[in-house]
Amino acid sequence: MGPEPRRRPPPWLRPTIRIRLTLLYGGMFLVAGVVLLTLIYILAAQTLTKGTPEFRIFGTDVRVGNVSCPGLPSLGTVGEINAAISDCLHDQREGALHSFLNHSLAALVGLTVVAFAFGYAMAGRVLSPLGRITRTAQRVAGSDLHRRIELGGPDDELKELADTFDQMLDRLDRAFES
Repeated sequence: MGPEPRRRPPPWLRPTIRIRLTLLYGGMFLVAGVVLLTLIYILAAQTLTKGTPEFRIFGTDVRVGNVSCPGLPSLGTVGEINAAISDCLHDQREGALHSFLNHSLAALVGLTVVAFAFGYAMAGRVLSPLGRITRTAQRVAGSDLHRRIELGGPDDELKELADTFDQMLDRLDRAFES
């Protein structure tokens, strides 16, 4: 008994060049996005910490309106009100950073999905000449030595491969005819 023939995995599980390029493009975008988001988050946190003025109440008989700080007392000693205002500002900074991070992560996820889709489309476009070369080679393997790829487009590695394949077919065709 000979070895069993290798079974091919389903097309969606095959590690094709197109899938690998898509993962490469999308992965590079995701890594760059995470690095950029981290830097922006750190800079925003520093700006909110250093750039926000501190409020202090001085005097007696102070009334404070409670607009956006639920824990802020309307009456109390100056020390209590100053501590409450400081806590309120800290909570607002933390809330702003948390909201910024959540929105940024949602945007990054959305853009990553778009980057993977765009990478998949671009990889297909870049690799389409390779499909043409493969189809021609399959037809030639079926004994039609008169077919040629005749690939147009930019003078890149794929065109060089197609031209080399065409030259090989010319030599084979002449050898079979003689």
